[in-house]
Amino acid sequence: MQFIHYLEVLRQVPRGWSTEQRLAYRYWIEYARENFSGGSLFKYFLTVMENEFDTHITSNEKSALAQGTPGPITAGYEGPVKPKAKAIYSALFDNHNNTFWQFEDLQYNLELVASPRGKNTRDFNRGQKMFMKGQCYNCHYMINKGGNFGPDLTTAGTSFTVEELLKTILDPSEVINSRFQATEYKLKDISTKIGRPIKEDRETVHLQIGFDPNNQLELNNDEIVSSKDATVSEMPPGLLNTMSRGEILDLLYFIVQLPGKDVDSLEMDILEDKDVFLQGDSSLVEMVNYADRGNIYYTLDGTEPSTGSMLYENPFYLSNSTQVKAKVIDLKNPSGLINEGSVAARSIHTVDTSVNGMRWRYYKNVEKAFDIKSLGKPFSEGISYLFAVNDIVDEENNVMVLHDAYLKIETPGTYHFHMVQDDRAQLYLNDELVLDGSNGRTPPVITGQIDLKQGMNKMFVPFFDLYSDEYLSIEIEGPGLARQVIPAHLIYRDRLDN
Repeated sequence: MQFIHYLEVLRQVPRGWSTEQRLAYRYWIEYARENFSGGSLFKYFLTVMENEFDTHITSNEKSALAQGTPGPITAGYEGPVKPKAKAIYSALFDNHNNTFWQFEDLQYNLELVASPRGKNTRDFNRGQKMFMKGQCYNCHYMINKGGNFGPDLTTAGTSFTVEELLKTILDPSEVINSRFQATEYKLKDISTKIGRPIKEDRETVHLQIGFDPNNQLELNNDEIVSSKDATVSEMPPGLLNTMSRGEILDLLYFIVQLPGKDVDSLEMDILEDKDVFLQGDSSLVEMVNYADRGNIYYTLDGTEPSTGSMLYENPFYLSNSTQVKAKVIDLKNPSGLINEGSVAARSIHTVDTSVNGMRWRYYKNVEKAFDIKSLGKPFSEGISYLFAVNDIVDEENNVMVLHDAYLKIETPGTYHFHMVQDDRAQLYLNDELVLDGSNGRTPPVITGQIDLKQGMNKMFVPFFDLYSDEYLSIEIEGPGLARQVIPAHLIYRDRLDN
């Protein structure tokens, strides 16, 4: 409580800060958001404190904050509680540096969100996770859960363009739906109260403050000088600032694509809260049937689901790397309707961050694709656990990303690989070219095979982006492995003893 109190008080101090202290304050806001809990409005009030703090920063300080928050001023100080371990979901750490996103920063990519190409380049599942990360479910109903404090967004993708959705999220106060508008009350003590009136009588007005129905305020009518429609939305701004460009586009893709789910074909989705997580942790798996008929049957061993498979009833946790397959089967279907939907598949990955992962190097302004020797010094480099070039490459063209790793094979034999890429990529195993998508005129899925020995096999994957969006996915299939995205627990940064 003392820690939060300091954050609350310091947010209102306008002057006397060094840039280092400004950065440290923002670091501790993020620390509180990750490591503390305090009721349904806790994180909302942290955002409010952060926004009030930002009103006092200078343009130079804003530029420094945009570069990220390096940590506390006192080196080695971990705070009042031990920080939670952070799982790594993609090519970059999940704690992205804050970015003060503007519409112009993202406008270039919006056409791809609603494009048919989005099926490969965008991630519906991650978009749903961003919907959770942005705390959107607190106020908005979506799919089969959520609140009613704000509009139901289940059909928003058919009512608004991608541009309109993005502008509304970035600036909620620009256009406020009158059905969800708060009221601003000016009181005799010169203070102002904003909330939604939920009960009125001759003596009092009861306001609901925020989405929590238990958070109410009672005003006496004789204290009220005037009232008017609030011009500030109760939806806070800055909800996208902790997301990467790719995550924002996936969020928009999730909202846009949801209304198009085909009920007649028994379409379904497998959603998980973490696709990559640390050993000892777990991932919550939820399945959604968009039709009002049939049941979901699923398997956890890579086999095709049938009526003899497990029946989905409630969300469940997985603590090991698993390939989940599921489909809707309607045993009582009306005449003329199909009785089985298509199979949905989702891979869940557990990793040991001390050994798993692949090293990537990112190069800009590449003049000749796949001319590795001429690349020079990389613009940036890091470690990823899955191929996620759309997180590494940030709205750039003529770039390359090189991936180096070792693929651990448990059972020797012939393995088949399948690659989908945008724009161009190759897969080398033990210095042998297995998949070649370097000419830019390749089929939708490139396939190849190779005999692999038991133990560590050297893997090298160069990726080149000439224009537009970026995407890369490689699946493996072989002895004891059903076709699936290369499991992250089989990818190692360095060669270990076989």
